[in-house]
Amino acid sequence: CESHVGFVVLPALDRRRCMIRTFRTFLPSQSRQHLFGSITWQRRSLVDSMASPPHVVVVGAGGIGCWIAASIAAAAFKTPSLARVTLVARGKALDRVKAHGLEYSVKVAPNAGGEGEDPGPIQVGPGLVEAEPTCAAVLERGGVADYVVLCVKTWQVADAARDAAPLLRHGSGCIVTTQNGVSAPRDAQAASADDAVLGGTAKVIVFREDGEEGPLKCVRIGSPAPKILQIGEMTSRSSERVSRLRTILEAGGINSPVPEDENIHRELWRKAVMMCSMGPLCALCRTDIHTLVRNPASRQLLLSAMEEVCAISKQLDGCYVGDGYAQKNLEYLETMKPGGCPSTVRDVVCGRPSEIRELSGALHTLGQQLGVPTPVHSMAAA
Repeated sequence: CESHVGFVVLPALDRRRCMIRTFRTFLPSQSRQHLFGSITWQRRSLVDSMASPPHVVVVGAGGIGCWIAASIAAAAFKTPSLARVTLVARGKALDRVKAHGLEYSVKVAPNAGGEGEDPGPIQVGPGLVEAEPTCAAVLERGGVADYVVLCVKTWQVADAARDAAPLLRHGSGCIVTTQNGVSAPRDAQAASADDAVLGGTAKVIVFREDGEEGPLKCVRIGSPAPKILQIGEMTSRSSERVSRLRTILEAGGINSPVPEDENIHRELWRKAVMMCSMGPLCALCRTDIHTLVRNPASRQLLLSAMEEVCAISKQLDGCYVGDGYAQKNLEYLETMKPGGCPSTVRDVVCGRPSEIRELSGALHTLGQQLGVPTPVHSMAAA
């Protein structure tokens, strides 16, 4: 068959489709049947007949970014029309994804049962997920994105959204935020356009396992820990692009329930009650969640911080989280075992930029604008 094999340069298409079309063009029918079998070529015919799948670009190769990219890419392997995935990464992470792809596994929590969870690793080869160093590089290869999912730190959102804006498909492409706090969607809108942003909130415990070689690995803590990415239009209305992304996420095993009344703002504030309080205070006290809650003084400080977030949400139309929400979150945190630390703690201890200014700082600013006292968050931001 060597005399019939050739190589062609194609646009940035799904690599599986490129491979199929290359062999179909340069191999005679008898050789194709001999090499691949009838089942493979029947599948090829189905792939070729499909319209171009939605292009999902995930920016950031941390735990959440790898989880989303690997989950969607694995589902797209079974259903090629579902989506095409590109991961924007840098440094060694980029090199490993290009050479070896991604690996996603689930770690079942002790004594949790883990019903319905499959802890076995899922291998996503480099042919199933493309990797580029920047959004500009994706654009240079002819890429147009239907969804750009920002999985960067909160203080990086504005720059990431600005870089992503030229990638968006005209009229329907959108940027999806996933960060803690309440400022990310607003920052992304300011850097792109108001109608180009979907608000998102990730409820998951996932981390990246760093190594020297092999695929880039991420591990998610399984049941009863959630695996949720809620999304919604900032106008609190349903839309075709939101419904389509929910379908893609669900196919990848990521739960994406519809927010109550399609109101993503309230969901952002509900998560902010816990994450905007727990993260900064654990960082300031240099301790884990278990110790923060068990110590009477820091416990009261945490409760006060969460009540401040609830008080601000009450002043904003459609954002109120409900009565008793701070106490409900505190009771949940009481179940945490020793050793669990928010990433904010690791960032501060290691001398890296932290999100405290974007979490507590944003609440301090909103409190001043709305006339709501925020002594704990003001202290944390200072």
